[in-house]
Order: sequence, then C-alpha cells, then structure tokens
Amino acid sequence: IKNEAGQELYPKQLNEMMQLAAPPKKNTSDDTPVVSEPRPHYITMKNIKPDYLKSELKTEQDVDEYIEAYRKKLLEQIRNNRRITI
Repeated sequence: IKNEAGQELYPKQLNEMMQLAAPPKKNTSDDTPVVSEPRPHYITMKNIKPDYLKSELKTEQDVDEYIEAYRKKLLEQIRNNRRITI
C-alpha cells in the first residue's frame, strides 16, 4: 500500500508543483492569458501499457517484441509532453 500511495502521490505532487511554479501569465494591456509552452504532465510507468497481445514471453523474440511495443508507448507519452516517473 505504501508503494502504491507513493506512485500515485508523487506524480500528483509534481504536477501541482509545475502549476505553482509557472502560473498562467496575463497580458498587461488587457489581462488576457498569454499563450506559452504547455507544461509537462507527470505520469507513472505503471500507467503505461504496451500494445502487446501475447500473455507471456517465451522466446527472445517475444522479449524483443514486447520491449519494442513498450518503447513505442513510452515515446508516445514523451511526444505528448508527458514526463514519466520510474
């Protein structure tokens, strides 16, 4: 339970810190929000599931396929401005 709480709370705390560290900027002339770079969003490794249909790994090729599927999912998250806690 302790580990699960840490895995859930840690990314939540990081996301909250990102919001507090960089609040939305306002345009000084008319108080409208200024568009800036999107803040990264933190997620945990356990929330990333590779697209892999087999239920077990039996061969070296199975391992290679699983790792490649997992790699694709990790990179997809990075490209979507997410940071992954491990």
